[in-house]
Amino acid sequence: MESVKSAALAGQRSYVPPGLRLGPPQLDFPPVPNGVDYLLSVVHHLNEDTGGSPRDIKYAVLHLQAAAEVLLKARLLREHWTLVFKDPGAATRKKKDDFSFESCTTTEAVTRLRNIAHIAITDAEAKALKDLTRDRNALQHYGLTHNARAVEARAAVVLDFLVRFLDESLLPELHEEERTRIRRPMDEVRSGLTAIEAFVDERMKRLRGSELQGAESTTAQCPDCNQLALRVAPDEGRCHFCAPGLDGSTDRVRAGRRRSRQPVQRMPRLSRSHAARLHRLR
Repeated sequence: MESVKSAALAGQRSYVPPGLRLGPPQLDFPPVPNGVDYLLSVVHHLNEDTGGSPRDIKYAVLHLQAAAEVLLKARLLREHWTLVFKDPGAATRKKKDDFSFESCTTTEAVTRLRNIAHIAITDAEAKALKDLTRDRNALQHYGLTHNARAVEARAAVVLDFLVRFLDESLLPELHEEERTRIRRPMDEVRSGLTAIEAFVDERMKRLRGSELQGAESTTAQCPDCNQLALRVAPDEGRCHFCAPGLDGSTDRVRAGRRRSRQPVQRMPRLSRSHAARLHRLR
């Protein structure tokens, strides 16, 4: 028994009898594997077979925001450790080592990655990340009531960006051991993203051939789901992608709500004046 413990302490590989624990379990989540683990949780919560309930949507938002924050700051750390501080000028090694500092916001991280690290982040991606932070804050601190389809469509934008960000800015610099460790989770994340994007694409394809057909001049981008599916008229406006009850489809998100027996929240219609103003802009 002592030889087993001594070998472990010496950093050598040795047989450990079943049931023998050499010490308390250790948390081991370096930044990039930690971010990928959050993304894996997101796709599980959004997948109809493993999630889809209102509670799943809540955790998808929370974990997607956590993933974005962890991964963006992981790239900042690689550029220079002071960049993760809210005020880089006040950064010290001591504060870094004992984590006694306030870190930058997600929006600040995006700005620094663009301006200092020269990472390509589009305005649409930056907006999606900002909207995600807003949703997360509302959900965490005040409670958020939102349409499930809109949440999934917006999540797909951030998921797509983070996978590209990983591929281009983080994964190439990982050690082989870390790359091997996250290979399988990344495959699951890609598969989950494909399923979500396929849902969005298929729904929009169907809408363009039905409710939205011939209405291009009176269709605008919905501010909630970011899809070009908001029909505007002089007296009202309504999104055909994320407003429930417009058709008899049984897409994945709605199926998840039926299983949970909790109704999807109905999005409010635009006011008469707002709809008229949008109509004139078209």
